Parts: sequence; structure tokens; C-alpha cells
Amino acid sequence: MWNNQRGSTTVEWLGLATIAVLVIALLLPQVRGTAGDIWSNVAGQFNGFFG
Repeated sequence: MWNNQRGSTTVEWLGLATIAVLVIALLLPQVRGTAGDIWSNVAGQFNGFFG
């Protein structure tokens, strides 16, 4: 699949991007809540440092 002599084709990049988008879309409902909690904690820490 990977041929370093010619590099990756546009079709390969589009395929990889499509797979990545599908995976992210499937994981997003779970990740969104967790990422929101993590971001709130991190933002709270920064506000504590600089506030």
C-alpha cells in the first residue's frame, strides 16, 4: 500500500481522511463529554494560576 518512491496519492489520502472522519464521528458522543470535562478541569487550573 505504501510506496515511498512515489509518495501517497490523493486517493489514498482521501481514503485515510474518510476513515478518520468516520472513526471520529463514531467516537464523538463519548469523547465530547470526556473532553469537555478535561477541558473544564484544565481551564479551571489555568484560571487558578493566572486569576
